Amino acid sequence: MIKNYKTLIINKSNILPLVICLIFLVLQFNIIDYGTNINNIDYISNYKISDPDILEKSDTFTLADEKNIVASPSGIKESKDKWFMRFNLYTVQPEENANIKALARIKNDPKNFDPAFYAYGGAYLYSLGAWYFIIDKIGIIDIKSFHELLKVPDNMDEIYISGRFFVLLLFTLSGLVLFYTISKIANSTYASLCLILYLATPISLLYSVVLKPHFYALFWCNLSLLILCNSLNTKYLSSSMIALLGICVGMAVGSVITFSLFSLFVGFVLIFFYKRSYVSFNKLSLFIIVALATFIATNPYIIVNYEGFALERSAMKDWFFLSFEPIYLIRFIKNSILPGIGFITGTFFLLLFAKHIFSGRDFNSKLIPLFLLSCIFFIAVITPSISTWHINYRLIPYFLPIALIYFAYTYPNKIKLLFLMTILTIFQSIPMHLAFIDENNPDNSTRIQASNWINNNITPGENICLVSETLSPHEIPPFNFNLFKINESNCSYYVAIEPSPGYLPHMDNYKLEKRWKPRFFAKSFPTVYGYINPQISVYKSMNF
Repeated sequence: MIKNYKTLIINKSNILPLVICLIFLVLQFNIIDYGTNINNIDYISNYKISDPDILEKSDTFTLADEKNIVASPSGIKESKDKWFMRFNLYTVQPEENANIKALARIKNDPKNFDPAFYAYGGAYLYSLGAWYFIIDKIGIIDIKSFHELLKVPDNMDEIYISGRFFVLLLFTLSGLVLFYTISKIANSTYASLCLILYLATPISLLYSVVLKPHFYALFWCNLSLLILCNSLNTKYLSSSMIALLGICVGMAVGSVITFSLFSLFVGFVLIFFYKRSYVSFNKLSLFIIVALATFIATNPYIIVNYEGFALERSAMKDWFFLSFEPIYLIRFIKNSILPGIGFITGTFFLLLFAKHIFSGRDFNSKLIPLFLLSCIFFIAVITPSISTWHINYRLIPYFLPIALIYFAYTYPNKIKLLFLMTILTIFQSIPMHLAFIDENNPDNSTRIQASNWINNNITPGENICLVSETLSPHEIPPFNFNLFKINESNCSYYVAIEPSPGYLPHMDNYKLEKRWKPRFFAKSFPTVYGYINPQISVYKSMNF
């Protein structure tokens, strides 16, 4: 099998997918530094932080700190030091900083590899740490100590850019793996179109340059699919391949625990193989053992520090709870599936799967459509609190590669239809790419425009309230916090970053004063979404 993979790579007919991936890599690398201009604004970069260790401390203060404390209506207290430190160290993407802080804990205490952060799995975090170690050793970046880097804001940009490139590289490789998989089913032209569609979706453009594990884990998912498809063709799965499959699945789930659904898919396929004598019971057992061993080996502290893991899970209970109201399924499809993989592509696959499920086809041919639609339903019902405004497609990004492989098996000659879906998806993705470019462009950056307006048009000393009570770059534009009161009672103005239409706050007793929209903003179906050059609004109190 390894020899076959070498043949695939060396074959001249496979130059095109390599060119496609290279173009994608270059285009994405061109925008990979998005949002790094925030810490260069003079009133942020010149702010003198009295306590450089403020981020490592809890939000508790003595009376001596009173002049540096900012209170909120709910009683949360934070210092301006922490606000300005976040704008020096964090990015416009939520939780990107969590990767660095987790690795900093390990670097600061080499004897303890507990990241104390379990939302992202060790299979991803330790791989990211290894990446940083390698590029540090070969001189691409200089990392003396992650703990010290948290105190040197000027060096943080290259850390985030390098980490984003790591995710981008693995995602691009996942595209090549998908091409090789589909080329076993259909011709190279068909496989190349699938590759372009896979890389060009809006969600791919977004999450391939975000320091998060979901699209990194797609490499392991797609490698699993390659092994399964090869075994389906040969009607045989060797012990070495079943072990490799276990490692891939363990790495995928070990990176993002919500990818457990993908492990169920692999399990169902293996049961299908078992019934047809492609694999033995012993090989099924080997798969389970290797997959579990890989997961535990990369996430040992889920067991060792179960109390910390359980505490973190409980803190997320407001994000994940069950609700079977149909509206949440509709919102998930509308706000995640359709804008994520393309209106045309998403609609086509949803209708195709529904058609195949209710057709007279044999039950086995309905298993993949049933699984994919079940994944959509499951994620929709466990994330009702954020389905209105959040892009939850990142929880099931394996939907598209599985759908494309199924499509290739079912309709290997539908090149014209595939071409149409690809072209229309590319057009839908253009605003997403422009949003990244605009994020660092003062003429089109909604964050920069909003900040300049606030600084120049709101009287110093006025009370400005925010959606969040803790100030971070993804939550508020980088206006000069020193000029105003923040989050005190009787707000004169309300400033809101609105990353999607469903995120718009209910502003009773406030009127819209000023709004900045990204280019090609669509209210009903967000073509530009997330925290990249988002819509920002300033509301003025009716009583002001």
